[in-house]
Amino acid sequence: MAGLFASLPSPEDRARWSKAAVTHELMSDHETFEAVPLDHVRTCAGYLHQLVTYLHDQWVGLDDRELGPLTDWILAGILARENVLLLGSPGVAKTEIAMRTFEALGLSQPISGGAAALAGDESGTTGTRESGTESLRDIARRMAADEKEQGELFKYFHYVLTRFTQPEELLGPIEINLLRRGKLVRVNAGFLTGAGVYAAFLDEIFKASSAILNALLTLSQERLFFNWGGMRKANLVTLIGASNELPGGFGTGHAGIGTSGEDFQSLHAFLDRFPIRIQIPSLELGAESPGETLVAKALDRAVAREAHRLAGHRESGPASPACINDVLILGWACLQQAGGIGETPFADRDLANFRLRFLRCAHNLWGPGTKQGAVPTWTLSPRKLKALYKIALCHAMVTGAEELASSGGPVSLRGRSLRVFELIGDSPGVRNELSQQSRAGS
Repeated sequence: MAGLFASLPSPEDRARWSKAAVTHELMSDHETFEAVPLDHVRTCAGYLHQLVTYLHDQWVGLDDRELGPLTDWILAGILARENVLLLGSPGVAKTEIAMRTFEALGLSQPISGGAAALAGDESGTTGTRESGTESLRDIARRMAADEKEQGELFKYFHYVLTRFTQPEELLGPIEINLLRRGKLVRVNAGFLTGAGVYAAFLDEIFKASSAILNALLTLSQERLFFNWGGMRKANLVTLIGASNELPGGFGTGHAGIGTSGEDFQSLHAFLDRFPIRIQIPSLELGAESPGETLVAKALDRAVAREAHRLAGHRESGPASPACINDVLILGWACLQQAGGIGETPFADRDLANFRLRFLRCAHNLWGPGTKQGAVPTWTLSPRKLKALYKIALCHAMVTGAEELASSGGPVSLRGRSLRVFELIGDSPGVRNELSQQSRAGS
């Protein structure tokens, strides 16, 4: 990939840097790898810092005493291109957190024109499609044109899953004319695997049938999906899932499983695709006067947002918003030293010490959680360790973005980023145990 960054606009040139053409180039497969210039990293970190500040100010009660702001961990998962699971009771703003984060990155939901758009799409071609005389080449050209048009947009996909959800609702309907000719092709523009869809939020994620979740296994991990007779690469950078509880009847409190544990076993493979699980806390009244509690502050912000919505007014985001290309660059930069291709924003000695402490934590947690019967309290594997290490480094980038942007770095690798191990519980109520075990290891 020699010369990639010389051929792309600089992050300072936001008008050109934020274009889809840059995104396509950054996400393309290349024969060689090129180190991200540190001046690019510093510029993108400045925009990331503004995003971090903006998200800190959007909600109350999300600043955990040990973990720090929970939105930092969500951003870390996005930078690492990993999936994040949000857990919490109904009404704690899981959906709002995910959607507002996506929108602050310049992503929007696909908007349909309804019947008018459908009529326009069908005009002039209805007869040939219904008669089945549209040629394979015509269909391919039409779908390629749709894909190219959609690929110039920046979107996220949002859907609420139920046990009746069908694959077509997530992956798009099957092109019937091609199916008649023995070819399985989905029309996926605007769907989960569609061009230009860089993020997804799936609500009530464990309510779907195991058939749906199994269909998402490859997409959620390798970002690949089947279409046109083979595997294709999705644009998806991150997937955020939300649920009121972990799978398998965890809400019952009976050792985290139902009567037989079958629900957990059938869903554990999909749950494992979410390396970190963030518990969104419910607000408590506290001892303050009613007008000074977190509940009162949350009410004020929620009512203000509702006023904007009723007035049809779009709330403003960060003054200088980060974009998906900043995310790609910063996540890339966090790992490039590990790949032996250039400097990272971290000091060499700090990075070596951080890696050793990370491995000690992992070593201390490897056995205890995974050997407690059929249903583990937590699991670790080489795949999950890779994801957690990425997220930990990206968390250091998120929390050190201001430092990097203002002074040029290096970013400090603080012990708080090692608390990523406290977010891997497969059953509720194990965070304290995870914390004690990981701290003993570090």
